[in-house]
Amino acid sequence: MNCKKILFSLIVLLMPMGFIAQFHVDVVHFNFQTRSSSYKNHPDWNTQIDNYNCSIFLGKEFKNKNVLFVSVAGEKILGNISQEINYKVDLSGLALASGFQKVSKNEKWATTFGSILKRVSSYNDVDKVNGFQFGGYLLESWKVNDNVKLKAGMYYNREAFGDFFIPLLGIDWRVNDKFKLYGTLPSFYKIEYNPVKDKLYTGLHFKTTTSSYFLGEAYGNSYVRYDEIQLKLFLDCFIYKKIILYAELGTSLGNYQLRYNAGNSQLDVPADAVQKMTPVFSAGLAYRIRFDLQSNK
Repeated sequence: MNCKKILFSLIVLLMPMGFIAQFHVDVVHFNFQTRSSSYKNHPDWNTQIDNYNCSIFLGKEFKNKNVLFVSVAGEKILGNISQEINYKVDLSGLALASGFQKVSKNEKWATTFGSILKRVSSYNDVDKVNGFQFGGYLLESWKVNDNVKLKAGMYYNREAFGDFFIPLLGIDWRVNDKFKLYGTLPSFYKIEYNPVKDKLYTGLHFKTTTSSYFLGEAYGNSYVRYDEIQLKLFLDCFIYKKIILYAELGTSLGNYQLRYNAGNSQLDVPADAVQKMTPVFSAGLAYRIRFDLQSNK
């Protein structure tokens, strides 16, 4: 197998958690992220990954407060995996998510559910059917009062390595006008502080990702699995009306598991390899609607 010629698609689509969190949603979003890492017990292995992604989120709120929404996300990843020889990868992908939020008459309860379709396979894979992943999610939320909301649910996706379920738990807590906590674990969670009213936001951002990518029949129906945990400081700044510029800096702990079912282990990361915690930087631009800003209503 000529690993230098590998060209396959991938998608990293987060559910529209920004919307579910209720404090804000990015209608249009562009983001860049870069990180470089090595392995604790295999110093000859290194990875350099640059991510470019964009998304569009559209929602329709009805008179009864129910909401129908759809999201389209695309991503480009340029990577370099090095051992004795450098292997270049040029990755891209597309995903579609849709959902519905049903709100109770007293607006105390809300049920959010939806489906996700991903295209994850090699461009030169003849069997295109194997390149698709299907998933869905269900989230129930209870509005305790105007400042606190509890959430619980389940996420499912048919990954390349099999069925993948994630239980979801979260709390959105408006401590005061400047301090908020929100998110849905283990996907993401934010501790947010607003030092300049309606303009500047900062705090901590926790995020986890589990993804898998098909390599197709040309590589024995092999796949790549990637698990990552990130903890970052973030800074969001509204530069014009609802246009926001943001940056994040922190640490990332991730691990690639390359599984070649055909038995070719030329590029297999050793099974006992553990990536070091490594710096990660990201920046982005978005058209963001914050539901907690009276001035933008």
